[in-house]
Amino acid sequence: MHRANVAFALSLLREREYKAIKVLARIRNEFAHKWDGTAFDTDEVSKLVKSFPPEYFIYVDGTNRAKFNRVASDVVQELLGRYQYAEEICQILPREYRSIFDLSDEERRQFLKVQNKN
Repeated sequence: MHRANVAFALSLLREREYKAIKVLARIRNEFAHKWDGTAFDTDEVSKLVKSFPPEYFIYVDGTNRAKFNRVASDVVQELLGRYQYAEEICQILPREYRSIFDLSDEERRQFLKVQNKN
């Protein structure tokens, strides 16, 4: 969730994606922290599945597990596309906002050569 919070703050996540990630994390916690077992048809998980943004369920119906899988799949696909978006933003950032670690290997070598000459 910390990464999702930062990504949302940087506008790398849409609001619906952010909300979906929060619900996915809560469902994950339901399964991870219950010793007596949890299933997709329990009241708590059913309530969480119903709290997913409704945009994910246009033309979709099914079990809680199917809905969970659908949202998880959609979010992963959206984030894979977001990687390209983030790459493009890095290319247009002014140089003073870039770290040396954001440079390509060749750019880093050139930068270090200049620094060593000074």
